Order: sequence, then structure tokens, then C-alpha cells
Amino acid sequence: MIEQNNEERISLTAAARLPILRVNGSNPNSSALSKWGSKGVRGVRLETIRVGGATCTSLPAIERFLRRLNRQLEPAGAAAS
Repeated sequence: MIEQNNEERISLTAAARLPILRVNGSNPNSSALSKWGSKGVRGVRLETIRVGGATCTSLPAIERFLRRLNRQLEPAGAAAS
């Protein structure tokens, strides 16, 4: 969950431009982040919060989302390093 007092909120549009989400030189559309927050990807949802009329997330929330997705991709029984 986004810690409202400790994490800086950013709009989904701004979040879509972050280098951490760039793949093959392209950034996702903000609508993709909206779907990640509402429907999720492989059962993992991006943490979002509504501020006024805007949906926001945070860099730490994006990092947690990516970590959870990558854990799902690890083969069963893979040795932890």
C-alpha cells in the first residue's frame, strides 16, 4: 500500500515516463499503468491512490510491483541468490 506520508505521489502520466518502465527504448502509455492498477498483471496490481480526480502511484509502489511480477517469473525451486 502506498504510504501517504512517506512516498511522493506521482500521476500515472508522469510515472509512465520513468526510465524504470522503459522497454526497448519505449515507455508504456499511462493507460497501461491504469490497467495495471485496476486489473493487474498475472494477479499482481500496481498500488494506486486517488487524489482529487487523478489516480496516482509512487516510485516505491512501481518498484514493489515489478519485484512481485519478477518473483512470479522465477522457475519453481530456483535457488535464491
